[in-house]
Amino acid sequence: MPHYAIQTTVITCLGLVAAALAAIGPTTNLNIVNAVVAPDGFPRSTVLADGQFPGPLIRGNKGDKFSINVFNALTDKTMERSTSIHWHGIFQQGGTNYEDGTASVTQCPIVPKNGYQYDFSVPDQ
Repeated sequence: MPHYAIQTTVITCLGLVAAALAAIGPTTNLNIVNAVVAPDGFPRSTVLADGQFPGPLIRGNKGDKFSINVFNALTDKTMERSTSIHWHGIFQQGGTNYEDGTASVTQCPIVPKNGYQYDFSVPDQ
């Protein structure tokens, strides 16, 4: 195996380990902010979770109770500044469908300089 292939493999593995160690949750704070990123070489204003691209991994185990405080710190007036978090793949059972995060459907959007505490359990997931 060429030396550069081994080096690339080691760097990739270190990145995956770092991402796993940086996982947050199930009880945490999450700040939604604007920042300029250029993943394709062209800078543009974006919305980031905790100022990270990609956003942080939120990790939990079967039966956990999630308590995630989301704070809207969006400031870029060239884009929509209200927000919410939609939890893809989480079945909101037991009367917590209002925590699903679909803005203007199951909850009001979070306006700038305000927060919302998402509280839900995942008993069978």
